[in-house]
Amino acid sequence: MNLYYNTTAQCRVDENNTRIAAKPIIHYGACPTWELHFFSGDPSETPEPVDLSDIVSWRAAVDSDWNSSTEPMCRTLDADIDASQAADGIISVPVNANTQRYQTVVNGKQSVGGWFELRGFDDQGNVTLVVLLNITCNNSIDPTGGAEPEPVDNDTATMTWVKAVIAQPLYYEYSADGSTWHNPPMIPDTDVYFRIRHGENGTPSAAQLIPYGPEGEQGPQGETGPQGPTGPEGPAGADGTDGTDGEDGITPHIGANGNWFIGTTDTGVKAELSGSYLTFSSVTSNQVTFAGTETLPVAVLTNAGNLYPIEKGSLTVDTVNNTCTVDVTPYLAYDNVQTFSGTWRVYFSAGSSDPGDDIATLTSTAITPKHGAVYVHELAADDTFTIDSTGLSASKQVTFELHLIQPSTAVSFTLPNTLLWPDGDEFSSENPPPAMDTADKRYCIVIRWDGSDLLANLAYGKKIEVSA
Repeated sequence: MNLYYNTTAQCRVDENNTRIAAKPIIHYGACPTWELHFFSGDPSETPEPVDLSDIVSWRAAVDSDWNSSTEPMCRTLDADIDASQAADGIISVPVNANTQRYQTVVNGKQSVGGWFELRGFDDQGNVTLVVLLNITCNNSIDPTGGAEPEPVDNDTATMTWVKAVIAQPLYYEYSADGSTWHNPPMIPDTDVYFRIRHGENGTPSAAQLIPYGPEGEQGPQGETGPQGPTGPEGPAGADGTDGTDGEDGITPHIGANGNWFIGTTDTGVKAELSGSYLTFSSVTSNQVTFAGTETLPVAVLTNAGNLYPIEKGSLTVDTVNNTCTVDVTPYLAYDNVQTFSGTWRVYFSAGSSDPGDDIATLTSTAITPKHGAVYVHELAADDTFTIDSTGLSASKQVTFELHLIQPSTAVSFTLPNTLLWPDGDEFSSENPPPAMDTADKRYCIVIRWDGSDLLANLAYGKKIEVSA
């Protein structure tokens, strides 16, 4: 028999969630199964099933009085109640009316009024649902022929309570000395004992030794995890204390023999620069201007014989009028004098003042290294390049560029195997050269002799625009 109950209004309803007053009827000797459907919401609204899956145990009873000292007429324990559809609000309860107590209550009467009670318990053993239905308990005219009436199941609430308690989660605690306990996780090689409680407020078991096994073999190393995000920048540290002043250095000067002197020590090195120089013996407002020079000043030699790099002073270049002006004020301060006097020199660089390096067309595949040279070669199929290293020495580095131009149909070519190519920041003969096989493209290779090896690096590739 299907029974419908509204938990919001706590009343019987039909399958459409409409209130009804009819009482369920049970007969002596019968053992029907009552399938209870639980709805929520106001009666007469669309029925909404109640999820009862949080209830872990059930019990039901039928009786006509409210005397707790007597056995109920019928009792159904959790083991016989089907709660497999509790999530859909359906509980199936078998009701055994063939009991000695039922027979005693209805004996000599056609029927008696009674109550059906269903209780649900949570995992702490607390009652979370109580359903009371007013029912009619009928007698039987001829009860013989069936099974003998049985005693009512004696639960005294213990079985239901125990099952609810057993259903509670297990709580583990660990201890190093058996008196001070802590929650998981266990601390290996420190904790010695463990104990268990049923439920958060349950009584803990006796302390038990943790069964440590022998130490296992070390497992394989796991893969390196991804790098974590960069953390925020930390605050700047406090400024350190100033160091003590160093001793005054000795300014080199040119001696009477034309050599560089450090203090009174003759270095034996002639005080000559590879470039040209101009002398001057007068200044205007501490400035002197030179016109028509092809290169820039690199150093100033004072009348005291001290040579200073040009960048330690002040230089103004006028590219329109091809002049350069040197201000001697800083050099006077370096010589610790107030006014200009004597004859000074300004040295100029030995190279050309024209910017850039000469570009030479390489008609063959034989390369003779020259510092600062740029060689351009239009590739042909199977070109094989060589580098003449007879003029290279361990005491001088040489840097030059090789520009290779792939034609409209890319060709293969061979570079010298004496070139060392980089892999990251490491140059090695084991590293292959980069691919340079795109048609109509110019590849710039920078090659440097560092005194022992030829180091090569692809600086860039540049697409050549082809006219339609």
